[in-house]
Amino acid sequence: MKFTNVTFGSRLIETITSGLYDGNLNCIREYVQNSIDSNAKNIDIFFENGRDLVIKDDGGGMSREELIHALGIGNSKKTGENIGWRGIGIWSGVPASERIVIITKAKRNKKLRIEISNNLIRKAFQSDKDALTILTDASGEIEELELGNDESFEDSHMTIIRLESILLSQRTFFSTKEITKYLSRVVPASFEASFSFAGEINAFLKKNGVYFPDVKIRFQNKRVHRAPYSSEFFYPELVKNEFYDKSNNLIAVGWFLTAKQNKGLKWPNGGIFFKKKGFTIGDEYLIRNYCQCTYNQWQYGEIHIVDDQILENAARNSFEYNSGKVHDLEELTGEFIKEIQNVNRYKSDKKGNRKYPSHPLLQGLKKHVDGGSEKVKKETFESEAKSEPEKSSNLNPTLEAKAKPEPEKSSNLNPTLEAKAKPEPEKSSNLNPTLEAKAKPEPESDLISKPESKSESKDVAEELDQSKIYRAKTTDEHLEATINNLPISVRKSVKRVSKKNWEHLELSITDPLKDILQRKTGLTHNEILKLTQDAYGWRDVNILKGSKSILAIDKNKEIRNARFGVLIYAFHDLFVNLYKHERGNDSFKWYEDLCEEERKRLLAEIYATVGLIYRLIENSEKY
Repeated sequence: MKFTNVTFGSRLIETITSGLYDGNLNCIREYVQNSIDSNAKNIDIFFENGRDLVIKDDGGGMSREELIHALGIGNSKKTGENIGWRGIGIWSGVPASERIVIITKAKRNKKLRIEISNNLIRKAFQSDKDALTILTDASGEIEELELGNDESFEDSHMTIIRLESILLSQRTFFSTKEITKYLSRVVPASFEASFSFAGEINAFLKKNGVYFPDVKIRFQNKRVHRAPYSSEFFYPELVKNEFYDKSNNLIAVGWFLTAKQNKGLKWPNGGIFFKKKGFTIGDEYLIRNYCQCTYNQWQYGEIHIVDDQILENAARNSFEYNSGKVHDLEELTGEFIKEIQNVNRYKSDKKGNRKYPSHPLLQGLKKHVDGGSEKVKKETFESEAKSEPEKSSNLNPTLEAKAKPEPEKSSNLNPTLEAKAKPEPEKSSNLNPTLEAKAKPEPESDLISKPESKSESKDVAEELDQSKIYRAKTTDEHLEATINNLPISVRKSVKRVSKKNWEHLELSITDPLKDILQRKTGLTHNEILKLTQDAYGWRDVNILKGSKSILAIDKNKEIRNARFGVLIYAFHDLFVNLYKHERGNDSFKWYEDLCEEERKRLLAEIYATVGLIYRLIENSEKY
């Protein structure tokens, strides 16, 4: 099929092959959205031959002209009333598979088929060909197919999207388990019959103009339902809120359930999600961007956007800041989540010093919280009394349990040396004293079980040694010590005082990096250069032609200077840019999931890396 400039909008091939849809299941969402926009009542998603993913609907289908238009990028004629209004849906499967096959038929139109070679697109994207040539070469001609025995020219209508030969790199995402989870989180679906709040929630949403599409979505012949699936984890009180902007216009409505237990809930029982026309925007971390507090995920809830001026971005992971409506949404939802977090703090207050929040919508929940809190507090107190007879240290709880001190009074010796040097009360065996100390069971304690293997015994012993050596240092002290050892300019940027702390670097310092790369990739290269190239898909750093670097970390090898420059930017991009632009998204989830203590440890490591890079730059010479 030949493409022209008329076929395409401003978003060309970069949109197709970019990371917008790469490495995730968002393409399924795009196809489901297109199916719903074509008034489908049934959408079936299933694997065929183990490697081909099929999305089939009974929507209106497409004529030849409509199919040509649907293949355009960024020139959608859909309005805000439609869900998939971006005009990039059909191409979204390019990064996931080798081919896309589209089969469609509209009433009183012929049955059509077109095939797109995703491999040709990926290969040609690195060439000098223009976008229109690439897509023309990759797309076959629109064919006319014969009707099946149960199809008629007058009445039959449907569309089938086939993502053929899912790429090996994508099969982790495109598994039955991951697709099931993804569909339940993202697409418009009804609740399970076992979810007792379903009727009350549906009535509240309907009253406020929130309607889910009348469509049945099935995956592998099983109906898709949205979470939560059970009511047993929550207090029997549904909190409902209507969010009005400064002009008193309703822009969103939300419902919230609070967990009975004082602990964070994971999906499918935890998380507050933004939705529009039944589809989820972002994930459970998006709400944390708007809350000016630390929110503990002890609730499940949905916030449905009802104002059409509030638009999701192209990646569907946040909102477009196109109007003040989005800022109103941020402010209103953020303030309410802060009130919900105050409920969580009230619940977890063991001493009873905190006051329950005064927000009127949360008062009905108070009686359930008060009724359950005494039991929770009692169980928590009893549990802590059994497991923590002495004052708790700041150690990781697992290590603390393993490193529990002997009942006898400890000396001021290095704990490791003390354990080795301490005379045994009983007759000493012929064991190596170090091994004997490790093998000897702790008196009056069942917290440490016998290691299952020599390897595990070694790991446990090493953890014990480390926990004893650093027992006196809290995480804050460790962070402060790291900062104190930074170069002056770096230290000033984090407003700390100086303190020297020398460490000796071994020649094998990157061996752990090599080992983990080999383990995670299955590669056997011994050179870290080749390992990183294959692991992260790079070959070399290009030296700018006709120009020379100003600084040199190695005057004898220009390529090394270029690589160092890339390292500096990569570090900045990984942390600074990621923090600025990706908070609340999957790409930053690894950081946001860390507890406060782990974040401080990571911060110390980041500062130390900054200090190292700073020193290397400082020692670079001018050409």
